[in-house]
Amino acid sequence: MQKYASHIRSIYFDFYVYELAKRLPWEAMTQIQEIHMTEEIKGDDIQERVVHLIERNRGLCKVVFHSSKIATTRKVAKTLSSYSNLKILKLYLGKIDSKMTAQLLDIATRLQELMICAKEIVIPNSLDNWTQFPSMTALSLSDKSGLSLHQQLEIIRRCPRLRRLCWVTVDAPLPIPDLCQVISTNCRELSELDFLPITGKTTGLTVANISDEEIAHLVNSCNDLTVLKFYPSGSGSLAIQAIRPHFSKLTRLEVPGGHLFDSDIIQEIMTSCPALIELKADRLYARSILGAVKSDAPEPGSDGYDLHPQDWVCLNLQRLNVFICGLHNSDMWQRQILYQLSRLKKLEELSVGGWDDERSWGRDGLDLRLVRGLDILASLKQLRTFEFRELYQQQGEQEIRWVLREWPKLTSFYGRYNANRAVDQQLASILSAHRVNSGY
Repeated sequence: MQKYASHIRSIYFDFYVYELAKRLPWEAMTQIQEIHMTEEIKGDDIQERVVHLIERNRGLCKVVFHSSKIATTRKVAKTLSSYSNLKILKLYLGKIDSKMTAQLLDIATRLQELMICAKEIVIPNSLDNWTQFPSMTALSLSDKSGLSLHQQLEIIRRCPRLRRLCWVTVDAPLPIPDLCQVISTNCRELSELDFLPITGKTTGLTVANISDEEIAHLVNSCNDLTVLKFYPSGSGSLAIQAIRPHFSKLTRLEVPGGHLFDSDIIQEIMTSCPALIELKADRLYARSILGAVKSDAPEPGSDGYDLHPQDWVCLNLQRLNVFICGLHNSDMWQRQILYQLSRLKKLEELSVGGWDDERSWGRDGLDLRLVRGLDILASLKQLRTFEFRELYQQQGEQEIRWVLREWPKLTSFYGRYNANRAVDQQLASILSAHRVNSGY
């Protein structure tokens, strides 16, 4: 590493690298463009070396820094205040005094992306010195950032080129009416709305849900919407009516849980959003996918239904997370649904199981055996992660060998492979031997 230290452009630190970090060629790393320190490293000596690394690399364009020490934070803020190439700054801090806050706001006037998470922030008496953050295109805020919701709203108001807003509140509801006014008046380029926790983990959190009417107001405030992530609350049709005009440009939609986006609406999205690359929703029933309607005169082998399937048009989809269920053990339904999945040839991550609820374990989802059509999915050559949690399977060694052979990029295959625990563990060991993550 000493030999190639001057060629290193990005470096990542986390809590577990303390011993390795001590052996890094610190003095020789002088061309760093990105520093990622997402967790506070154990050991003052390593933190100090990271600070010195920041001081020696004036060409930094992205810094993610984590420290609860006031003196360390003050030194980093002072150093970064003169770095003209810095475009992205994400900070996880302890207490920030008003002088340091002013420095960070000065830096923010030339940033493209900012995230601040602090235990306490002392804001200057007035934000009048910062009338605009003219280059800011992405902003991540929360009620854990040390700023009041009103102060955060004022910062949003000062970002005329804002395109992506991630705003998470755990202990307080979002000021939706005020936010809608700011978007429609001051942030006309905003196209990405993300109200989910940054980590994606919600265990133990009561994240503010957004009602049907509120999400409709937010969507109607945006000229063009490409990304929408939120926890839906209640029921209604206003939100989906507001989103429909944006279907042609929608690239990411994440709406875990709730009743606002039921199975038929998820199927409508799959058949109406050609630009979609990521979808996370709740349940998608087989009857919705296949357009199944009870038949008075069913044809032989139709299981008593007339089927009117529509092909999915989101052929650029890379990440899909829905609980495909309601197959009623029908082999014909199973194979038609697998055919729809097989057309998504750019998929890298696929999850077809339920949510993390032990009560939902069952067999009402896809049967991932070769005799039931698993080989139909041989076209998914880009697949890296496949999950079928909360679904019991009856797979054997031939299915696992097939998976390893047909999906060459696979790194994770999560689920209960077989209800027999001994067989399940044997299959997991085959995956592990091929360096594929397993388990459930």
